[in-house]
Amino acid sequence: MSDGIERGDEIVAGTLGRPLFLRWMVPERPRGSVILVHGYGEHSGRYLHVMEALVSRGLAVLAPDHRGHGRSGRIPGYIEDAELILSDLGIAHRRLLHHAPAPVLSLAHSMGALLLLRYLERFGDEIGGAVLNAPALQVPERVPRWIRALAGGVARIAPTAPMQPFFNPARNTRDPDVHRAVRADPLSYKGWVRAGTGVEVMRLITETRRDLGKITTPLLITHGTHDEQVRPEISRDLVPLLGTDEVELHLFEGLRHEVHQEPERDEVVAIWGDWLLSRLPR
Repeated sequence: MSDGIERGDEIVAGTLGRPLFLRWMVPERPRGSVILVHGYGEHSGRYLHVMEALVSRGLAVLAPDHRGHGRSGRIPGYIEDAELILSDLGIAHRRLLHHAPAPVLSLAHSMGALLLLRYLERFGDEIGGAVLNAPALQVPERVPRWIRALAGGVARIAPTAPMQPFFNPARNTRDPDVHRAVRADPLSYKGWVRAGTGVEVMRLITETRRDLGKITTPLLITHGTHDEQVRPEISRDLVPLLGTDEVELHLFEGLRHEVHQEPERDEVVAIWGDWLLSRLPR
C-alpha cells in the first residue's frame, strides 16, 4: 500500500478445527509485534484505531476474535471452555510471527487481560512485555450472589441460558458516539451473560489468581478511576501478587472501563505505545 502498511484478515483453523478470525496490520519494517486481546462481548474491529496508532509507530499488530465473539463466534457470547481461547491465542501468536518475525509484546483489555495473565503464567518467556487494561480478576459486584451460586447448576443443564444482564455502553465510556456505534454494531454482543460463560470466567479467575506469582513478564497495568465494570482496586491489589518487580501502574483519572474508547483515547494509546516501544531491544 502507499503508506507501506499491509492490512489484512484471514480465517484459520483454530483449536479443534473451529474457525478463528485474525486481523492484522504490518508496517514495512516492523520494530516489534503485538498480540491484541479484546474483552468480553466485543471483537477486534473495535480496536482499529489502536492498531493504526501502533502500526504507525513501527509495531505490527495481530488481533484475533475469540470464539463466541465477532467473526469467530458460533453462539454469540458463549465461552464453553476458556482453555480453547488460550490455545487459540497460541495459534494467533504463531501467525503473528509468520506475518512479522519480530520481538512479541501484547496488549489486552478486561476479560482479554484476564486471559493474557493466564497465558503469561504458562508462556511468559515468549512475551517481552504486556499492557493490561482493567484486568477482570473479579466478578462484578453487581452480579448477585444467588446468581453466582445457581450458575453452575444451570450451566450443567443449559450452558447457553442467559443469566445476567451485561450490555451497557455508558458504563464503559463517556463518549456518546461510541455508545451509538456499539449499539449499531452487529458483531458486538448485546445479550445477557450465559450460564456456561459465567462459570468458565469464574473458574478462570480462580485459577489465574492462584498462579499470579508465576508471572515474570514486564507489565504496564492501566485503569480508569471511574471504572464501574472492574474496580480500580483490582489493579492496585494485583501489583504485589505478581512474580515481577518490572510492573508499572497507571491510573487514568475520571475515565471509565474502556479507557481507549474515551474522549482522551489518543493520550491513552500514546502511553500504551510509548511503553510497548520501551520494551523492545535497543
